[in-house]
Amino acid sequence: MRKTAGLLLTLAAVTLLCVPAHAQDDKRFAIRFGPIYVAPVSDSSTSLGELEFDDGVGGEFDFEWYITKHFGLEASIAVAADIDVNDRTNTTTADGVTVTPLTVGLNWHIVRNGAVDWAIGAVGGAVVFGDFLFVDNSSGGTFISDSETEVAFGVQSFLDINIGESWAINLGVKYLEVEAEASDLAQVKIDVDPIIGRVMGVFRW
Repeated sequence: MRKTAGLLLTLAAVTLLCVPAHAQDDKRFAIRFGPIYVAPVSDSSTSLGELEFDDGVGGEFDFEWYITKHFGLEASIAVAADIDVNDRTNTTTADGVTVTPLTVGLNWHIVRNGAVDWAIGAVGGAVVFGDFLFVDNSSGGTFISDSETEVAFGVQSFLDINIGESWAINLGVKYLEVEAEASDLAQVKIDVDPIIGRVMGVFRW
């Protein structure tokens, strides 16, 4: 996480020094779309053991409205499917959970010129988890547990590298603090706290 933030800071500083600014004030909206990689960084002790989410892949779609040159309001939906939940003691697993973050946020575009758009932001919203299909590895038995929609909040940073008047490539990272809960199983709450990396296309108008 620190290495990624340091790289983004370096790229933005170099670009700011070397490239003349060309404000894109006429571009009031942007969409970003493309693949993501979801890497949960937390786990939890539960009645079913030490449970943790595996990494997963998926896609994301964002819409941003530049309310000023340096501030934007963003709405985002991302989906990562078929993520497994593992037990470190290898007694219980859950297969094929879908994770869907739905967030809104405020971005501060620190550097925005004709070459790059570098921003940091705060986001909040909800994460919708698919139902858990738990498997008892000792007996082979299975059972399905409904999931809850959980409140989430976090931070993000991204860099748009312009490749034309309206198009760009987005490199970004987002961190969300959220836990997953199996609604009909007591004490089964799993800290997920994913870091979401992305490489996406950008279109502004």
